[in-house]
Amino acid sequence: MKSSSPFKYQNAILLTLAFISGIFLSPKWTIAIAAWIYFTVLLRFFRDTSWKGYLISIPVLTISTYIAQVDVLPLDPVTMLIFLVVVTTFGILPFLIDRLIYRIIPGWFSTLIFPTFFTLFNYIIDMGPQGTWGNVAYSQYEFLSLMQISSITGIYGINFLIYWFASSANYFYERRSTAERTHFAIWAMPVVLLLSVGYGMTKLMDNQIEENVVTMSTITMDNLSISKSMYKCAFDEDIEIPKYVSQSDPVVLELQKGMIAFMGDHENSKYDDVYTQMDKHFLNYIRATEEVAKQGAKIVTWSEGAIVNVKSRDKEFESLASELADKLDIYLFYPTAVFHPEKVGAEDRFIENKVLTFDPEGQLVNTYFKNIPIFGVEPSFPGDGNIPVIETPYGNLSPIICYDADHPQLIQQVSNQPTDMLVVPTGDWKAISPYHTYMAAVRCIENGVSMLKSTSNGLSAVIDDKGRIQASYDYFDEAQVKKIVYDYTIKSSDTLYTSTFPIYLSFLKLAALFFLVFATVRLLIQQFGRKESKKRNSFNHVT
Repeated sequence: MKSSSPFKYQNAILLTLAFISGIFLSPKWTIAIAAWIYFTVLLRFFRDTSWKGYLISIPVLTISTYIAQVDVLPLDPVTMLIFLVVVTTFGILPFLIDRLIYRIIPGWFSTLIFPTFFTLFNYIIDMGPQGTWGNVAYSQYEFLSLMQISSITGIYGINFLIYWFASSANYFYERRSTAERTHFAIWAMPVVLLLSVGYGMTKLMDNQIEENVVTMSTITMDNLSISKSMYKCAFDEDIEIPKYVSQSDPVVLELQKGMIAFMGDHENSKYDDVYTQMDKHFLNYIRATEEVAKQGAKIVTWSEGAIVNVKSRDKEFESLASELADKLDIYLFYPTAVFHPEKVGAEDRFIENKVLTFDPEGQLVNTYFKNIPIFGVEPSFPGDGNIPVIETPYGNLSPIICYDADHPQLIQQVSNQPTDMLVVPTGDWKAISPYHTYMAAVRCIENGVSMLKSTSNGLSAVIDDKGRIQASYDYFDEAQVKKIVYDYTIKSSDTLYTSTFPIYLSFLKLAALFFLVFATVRLLIQQFGRKESKKRNSFNHVT
């Protein structure tokens, strides 16, 4: 690649702006406008810099992303740094493709190159085990009128608009001193953006239905007493756990040592206090459930892994949960993390991360295993890939668990079945709250379903079919029992998502292919023309 300019003062400013705005894309403090700034200045930088600039950008952007992702990614510092270097390096690829061909594509069509390739890049990355984590589209959640376009294109319509803004702004900048500055390209993106917002505003003007109202509840509690007891019994010393502990905190690894020691000798009487803590914790959930039932709750869910247990005691607790649902005449979603002690340390997977659904007669109507455990972090047995539908007088309910909601390709199946509400037991940590709840809310927009989300160490919420939070509770408030009790009409609506998204994706693929073929053919023609010109000049010189 021939440099259009050396690495200069202007490029340093652009890279600095990208560094700063990239930090503010973090789930810890997402600022929506940062996304629009980040890609605009970074595209300008990569179009204008030399190879040296590309090399300099990798450590700069890696550091920015590292700051943004500290406490967010459940990785130790060294692993996270290596991971982010790789991610940052590959993330430059769409910028490089744009740099190579944007001058070859004529007119305003050139503004479509960058959004086409970067949106496809996002889609390909999102098919990986991490799901849609890191997708910049979620940064726009609070701009709900814009987010409604997800009901047609999924989050990738938001991606396209952000990247198209960047390329359109650069198109204008490059022609700022010519008559082309008023070209159609300048107005195409804003018009499409306004149409998208208008579409969203129309969707958000729906009438609120107050029929068939049902009281529902989320309950979550601190279960660290169990982990502390495992550690105390194993090593005969106490362990202090910070209030806002992240999954990358060394104390988490220390707690795991206590868990492994307990699982390796769980029948030893020295661990009696662990079972006492498990029983107390379960009893606390029973009492809290009885309390919300007195307030009229008919649908109750606890948070992910609310009840920690070993396999030998699983059926006993299951029976107690069944009796509770029968006694209180409720639909109870009972999430539990059941360990297989004999598999700990011997096999990669040793936890049943599941939610059992009991009807008001205490009948077990469904057992759902978390379909997509967190890759490299969560040693859980995966589910079968299906999302069940549980019929109730209040609407059809479908349980999923936490990380499942980060995978649109899994959740989209509810659009093709009569699901009215997703019930989502979840476990988060401070750095990703409330961002992770906002991510889940986008699944409501895409598929036209409501959501009941019970979140430990995060934001619990009742969310409607347009992604609007109707009721919420922050786990980090001081109450011992964190709960929502809310009267809600379970709503669902038809969306075009499952029909139109494949068409949209195919269009992007065809557009990318067209740009590559067109650029290649045009380069070949130019090269052929230069050769012919040299031949003619040589012939004329001889004659």
